[in-house]
Amino acid sequence: MLEKRLLIVILLMGLLLGAHPVISQTETGKFTKAELLEAEARERERVGDYPAAMEVYQRALKSETDIREGEELQKSLDGVIKRYYLDLHQRARRASSRREMMKITILALSLGVEGRTEEGGNVFRKLGGWLRGSDKDLEKAMEFIQERRLEIFLQLRKEAEEANRKRAYKQAASLYDQARELDLELYNQKNLGAQYNRIRNRIEGQRLALEGQRLLEEREYQEAREKFQRANTLYPGQAAVDKGLKKIKSEVEIREALLAFFDGRSDESVRILEAALEVIGEGYVQVHALLGAMYCHQTFISPEPDIVLLESAKDQFQRVLHLQPDYQLSEKLFSPRILEFFEQVRSVTRGGATTPTSTRTAQ
Repeated sequence: MLEKRLLIVILLMGLLLGAHPVISQTETGKFTKAELLEAEARERERVGDYPAAMEVYQRALKSETDIREGEELQKSLDGVIKRYYLDLHQRARRASSRREMMKITILALSLGVEGRTEEGGNVFRKLGGWLRGSDKDLEKAMEFIQERRLEIFLQLRKEAEEANRKRAYKQAASLYDQARELDLELYNQKNLGAQYNRIRNRIEGQRLALEGQRLLEEREYQEAREKFQRANTLYPGQAAVDKGLKKIKSEVEIREALLAFFDGRSDESVRILEAALEVIGEGYVQVHALLGAMYCHQTFISPEPDIVLLESAKDQFQRVLHLQPDYQLSEKLFSPRILEFFEQVRSVTRGGATTPTSTRTAQ
């Protein structure tokens, strides 16, 4: 790539100096139009002709079809705009008259327009005629550039609001950034900063939600909970965050319930699981399965079986089989009698698989 750029520069230097090209026609055919224009723009910038460099970059952008190359060209154009602004700032310090200062001010204001309109370098060419004219022409130039800046500012805000409605938050943030760079005073007057900050919070909230989901899959529950809680603070109402927090709670409660069960405290295990369902809601297979098993256990160890409790166990097992027809209780955790009852429920439950195809178990 470096060798290719050097060849382009050599060719352009030969053209600019009026010498015969040192690269053959065959060699120039190796380069795209955008690459040749980019090299020309760099040369214009090198000699300090920023307006010309900006115009050539605009032409290169229009001829480039590769998205990645287009992004690089846009970065180069933005860099030229910033360097030209700094150059104008230095020139303003050395201005010898009010007229000269006004010319520089108009050019500086125009930088926000240049690069954001289809006119491209035409903006500078149009201003050039006025800037060489009378004081009245300077006033026309100032009026023209202020109108163009306002027009572009309003368009950027409209596009940002539309992107925000479509939940394209990164695009919306970029558009608000451009509006702020174009006219900070107007940006503050319209109080766009508050909306921008909300969008940035949503972007960060979405990022944290994704990070939380990754940690949850790795069973890093404490870290996942912290990510989800921060995401909720920045961007409340994300379904993934709510689901993730409920999943973490269910996993924690299952562990506590199993510990209580193995410690001989089945009543405590039932209490934990029932409280968990009230918080996380229906639809968590493991919780339903364990609660059903606990109901069965309490019924079977009782001198007189509790029919109501057994019906509750049946109800929990039916919920399990409705959500996951091929679900299996663990033979390592539960007694044969509980396993047998579960299979009886499966046999009379519509959708319950009589020949399980998976080995997912309550654990």
